[in-house]
Amino acid sequence: MSRIREYLVECRRILRIAKKPERTELNEVLKICGVGIIVIGFIGFFTQTLLYFLSSLIGSVELAIIPTTIILLSFIFLVFRIWKE
Repeated sequence: MSRIREYLVECRRILRIAKKPERTELNEVLKICGVGIIVIGFIGFFTQTLLYFLSSLIGSVELAIIPTTIILLSFIFLVFRIWKE
């Protein structure tokens, strides 16, 4: 029972400290989330297009998954390497 009481005390303390975000902060968070959603959508579209193209060349989706994965991992590695510099 004391663990529940401690948890409620901590929750009340956090709610007292927390504040409502300002409009500029909210807009910044929404922009970052929007860009993230667009980037993930682009990666999914690129993956689907690449898999379709390779499977039509190879003739089998199962065999096209391996080169698609290698290409995507190489692309992600390259992006992180450029971003790190």
